Amino acid sequence: MTKKSTAKPSEFLASQAFLEVKSASNGVLVLKDGAIRKIIAVSGMNFDLKSQEEQDIITAEYQRLLHSLDFSLQMITHSRRTNITPYLERLNQLGRDEENEKVKGLIGEYVVFLESLVKENTIVTKRFYVVVPYEHATVAAVTQAAHGFLEKILPKKKKAITPAPRTPEVSPGDIETLDERVKKVITGLATIGLQSTVLNEDETIELLHSLYNPEFVAPHEEAAREETQETL
Repeated sequence: MTKKSTAKPSEFLASQAFLEVKSASNGVLVLKDGAIRKIIAVSGMNFDLKSQEEQDIITAEYQRLLHSLDFSLQMITHSRRTNITPYLERLNQLGRDEENEKVKGLIGEYVVFLESLVKENTIVTKRFYVVVPYEHATVAAVTQAAHGFLEKILPKKKKAITPAPRTPEVSPGDIETLDERVKKVITGLATIGLQSTVLNEDETIELLHSLYNPEFVAPHEEAAREETQETL
C-alpha cells in the first residue's frame, strides 16, 4: 500500500523562488534586486586556424574592447550533446523513397557511418553568449550603508522593525543605458570579426528554460550544461 504524502502544497516552493530572475520582457531580464541584463548571442571563431598575424590582431582588439568598458561582462559557453536522430530518420525516409538502387545503397552506407560515428564519439553543439549588465544604486542600499556608519559612532539603541525594501522599478533611462552598453559591446565584437545579435524575449526565455530544465531540451541525451562562465 502506498503511503499518502502528508506534505502541504505550501511546502512545495515554486522553481522561480530559486531563480534570481524576476521577469523577462522585450529581451530585458529584470533581476529580483532591480538590476537588468541583456543577452547577446555571439558567433564562434576557429582561432587556431588563423595565422599568427591574425591571432595577434584579434587578441589586441579583444584587449582593446575589454579596456574600453567601464562595466563587467559575463561570457558563457553553453554545451550539449547534439541529437541527430531526426536527421537519421529523414535520411532513412529518403532511402526508402529513392528508386535508384545505387543511390539508395549510398544513403544506407552513410546512415551506418553516422550511427557508428555517434556511438564512438560525442558530438557537441556549442553556443556562445555575452551577458551585459546594468544596476543602479538604490535608495535602500545607500540608506543601509549610512546606518551602518552611524551605528559605529552613535550609542546603540533598540532597532526598529522595518519592512523589506521594495525592488526598484526599471525606468526608461535604465533601459537606454543598457542599450548603449549593448551597442558598444556589439561594435567591439564586430572589430574582432564576431557577429552578434541581441536575444529577443522568446529567445531569452528559451535559453533560460534550457539552462534550468535541460531534460526538456534534449531527451535521451546528456543534460545540457553551462560549461564555462567567467566574469570580466
